[in-house]
Amino acid sequence: MRPCTRVTFPFALGWQGGFDMIGTGRDKIESPQQLASSKAVCEKMDLDGLVVIGGDDSNTNAAVLAEYFKAQKCKTAVWGGQRKVPRRMLF
Repeated sequence: MRPCTRVTFPFALGWQGGFDMIGTGRDKIESPQQLASSKAVCEKMDLDGLVVIGGDDSNTNAAVLAEYFKAQKCKTAVWGGQRKVPRRMLF
């Protein structure tokens, strides 16, 4: 089993939720140190993409990271998605 699979397998089976895996919070990524640290982690993990699911704060963080990564020529693409999809959009 690949290391990534070992980490994600219990979550894929529904034994635990995503918040248990990655955590949740209302922190904002604002300081130069936070931005640089986020970039360093994505580069260390060799991530092609980072998906952020959440509300306004999460998507603001995703936008800030996307702009910073692009300016820093980081290969990691950042995508922000809304945590709730209105029922009317499903039909």
